[in-house]
Amino acid sequence: MIGSDRRFGNLARRILAAGCVLAAALAAFPQEAVGQAGAFAGIITDVQCDAELLEAGANTGQALKLQPGEKRPVTAGERVRCLTDGAGITLVVAGGPKTIQKEDGPYEIRGGPILKEITQYAPAGLARGESAREAVFYSPAEGSTVDPRRLVVKWTPPANIGAVTVAIAPENSEHPLCCRGMVSGATGVIDSPGVREALLRYRDQGGAAPLELRMHDTAGNEYSVTFSLVTAPEQQHLDEALGAWKSKDQVVRHLGRASTFAAFGMYSDVAEECELALKQAPESALLLEMTAEAQQRTGNAGRAAELSKKLAQATAKSQ
Repeated sequence: MIGSDRRFGNLARRILAAGCVLAAALAAFPQEAVGQAGAFAGIITDVQCDAELLEAGANTGQALKLQPGEKRPVTAGERVRCLTDGAGITLVVAGGPKTIQKEDGPYEIRGGPILKEITQYAPAGLARGESAREAVFYSPAEGSTVDPRRLVVKWTPPANIGAVTVAIAPENSEHPLCCRGMVSGATGVIDSPGVREALLRYRDQGGAAPLELRMHDTAGNEYSVTFSLVTAPEQQHLDEALGAWKSKDQVVRHLGRASTFAAFGMYSDVAEECELALKQAPESALLLEMTAEAQQRTGNAGRAAELSKKLAQATAKSQ
């Protein structure tokens, strides 16, 4: 659906160190809800066979595929199965990681107290060699894809930065699509309808080249980030995929939206959804770990370090 060369040609850039594999602490749910059908119960981290997922009570399944970097949450009562031989389906459920293969038949996801502790579910992206560097800009993230309707420009202000000018132009072009005037570099954010309208016009008029966001300060320093826009056909697929999570409870909704954004290479949006999930269970060690990785992939090293410190504290308490 979205397997363009532009997005998935370089898998290393598309594998999220962020993952957002997570979950809420048991305390985030009413005790009587744990184990009931529909409650958050785990996450699928890898699919290495022709597979399908059956929703609770359904007799027919839907194809189960994951894009690079995508992790799919599952709820109690859902079933997964491999239709062909292969390495199988890897998922994290109460008790830890589990692999389902063809000979196992349909495997029903059961609820349980899954996520107070850290669960080793898969090698993190950074461990596979991806070097998520510290960046000035973290929205958009370097090499990411952006929905032009949603973009809010965010950066980590360098020390003693003053007024800055910001421009967005096609890569290798000196003709900006926008922006004019100076803003305070210390604010670290530009939430501008004008910027979003300029990007929509560019896309809707057939612009397809990657874009470069450039910021100059009064001392002559330049900061930049390169990103791409979701195409109009992809926009429809994106909206449909996000809509599938709308009726879910908060934790599943945020995790599901994160998995959708991951499939489109929208790293800043993945981190935002991880943060929203973290609010539901701020002491969850696993959630802290995954949100830290998500923020690190965007280049937001300061936030990643803050979360990692909280993770270390949460881990120490559990030992």
